[in-house]
Amino acid sequence: MCWRITRRWRSPAMSSRRRCGSPAAWSRAAPELRFHETTRRPRPAGRPPTMFLLRKYRKLRAKIRNIRRTLDGTRFVELQAHLDAALAELKVTPPNPFATSHSVARLTEQEVPAPSALAVLSSMPPASTGIATCTLMTVRAARFPVDVFSTYATASDYLLGLTDRRLAGTAVRVFDITALPLALSRHAYRAQIVTLGNSAHHVEQMRQFRQCRRFPNDVPVLVHLHDPGLMYLASLVLAAEKTNFRDALWATYGIDPRTPLDHEELEEQGVCGLRLLFAGLGVRAFLVNSQAAAAMVRRELPAADIHVLFHPLLPSAAEGAVARPPGAFRIGNFGVPHPRKRTEVVTAAFRLVRERVPAARLVIAGYDAAAYAAAHGLAAEAGYEIHDAPTDETFDALIESVDIGVQLRERNRGESSGPFTRLLQAGKPVIVSDLGSFAEHRDVARMVDPGCGPEELAAAILDERSRATERRPAVAALREAHSPEAFCRRLDEIVALYAAPPAPPRAMAAADPRS
Repeated sequence: MCWRITRRWRSPAMSSRRRCGSPAAWSRAAPELRFHETTRRPRPAGRPPTMFLLRKYRKLRAKIRNIRRTLDGTRFVELQAHLDAALAELKVTPPNPFATSHSVARLTEQEVPAPSALAVLSSMPPASTGIATCTLMTVRAARFPVDVFSTYATASDYLLGLTDRRLAGTAVRVFDITALPLALSRHAYRAQIVTLGNSAHHVEQMRQFRQCRRFPNDVPVLVHLHDPGLMYLASLVLAAEKTNFRDALWATYGIDPRTPLDHEELEEQGVCGLRLLFAGLGVRAFLVNSQAAAAMVRRELPAADIHVLFHPLLPSAAEGAVARPPGAFRIGNFGVPHPRKRTEVVTAAFRLVRERVPAARLVIAGYDAAAYAAAHGLAAEAGYEIHDAPTDETFDALIESVDIGVQLRERNRGESSGPFTRLLQAGKPVIVSDLGSFAEHRDVARMVDPGCGPEELAAAILDERSRATERRPAVAALREAHSPEAFCRRLDEIVALYAAPPAPPRAMAAADPRS
């Protein structure tokens, strides 16, 4: 069964008794959602997920985020779970015979990599995600060979990844992830590095990895977490594997299946989904980008080996400058707009700043930005500049165009902030919440209280505007210490603690004396 959703507008000509003081009055200005159970139509075999369906899902999911604070209950949570299960089905990448056969041929015929090579499992461009870009820009700085295994939905995606000019002249090779079992059987990699975030983009990657680990090998596995809280990803992976998520929570954590599911509340209690995803897979160590993330992993896995790295400051990909009106004061807020990132406080503070600086503009750039702006009435004439799902090149150009960045969090979730590091790389003043991984960068960013209001934030924006140059020496030192080259050196040191010893040469079989 699945949900069919229809909308019906109530007539404005309702009685005054219904309009006054009752929830029914709300529907005069908003559509009524009706949910019907219907029989799911099977998708034709081999049909790839369409971007149309993904866009429709994102818009509906964004609307649910916007009303999350006013609508709650077990039925609403079940609707969210239904949508997530549908997304998990869409994110199951259908087999790509060309990418698989081409990768197998290259692994069979090409030169064997040096014994110092690493196998990295990660999303890669042309996937337009922060982790994909971070992986590419980091591994190309490595002084050791790297074989990257990723998921490619189409043959053209695979060929684009294979011929990416940013990897020209490096020791990096890319393969389709379906060829991983063959690569592990033929090449003595020092380690497997599994790079993950709490995103639907990693569903197929985790499915392939988990299936491969059912046939263990001697290559040690290290998991690099950009987000320590993986409940959302775990729910999608288990749904894709046809495993009941509530039953898995009960078996793993003892959580009553009848209770409403709130991933954020579970993570507050120390349930991050790590045991759901990695139990029994022989993971040797977890790598994280901050002490805050390490604390979250340690809370769920007290006996695990945990090493703290950092999110590298990547070079800008901007290919052109964004036009700036003379005298404009541009404030940037980057990433998915969400109450969890206190976007409402940022917009309210911006309105106060605009009273003092009429030329101020607020740039909001990220996934679901257009849906959020439409739901909250953020219009261009009021000073808002909305960029929905920008490319890496546009995203970096927008970052370079602002005078100051504001990146807030409501709670400590331990996740890395790609926009925060990109703002630092661009030399922009940044205002962040004093919690989580942000709090580990007091020397390069302006801290505000996590519960600050619009007035306090507006005052911090205006004050930071006048003190933009004070932190430049500290930011320059951070660029050097957190460069992609420094990241690769630190990763190499950690891998050396677990690296598999070189395989001894195979002895030739003795000749049969009877021959």
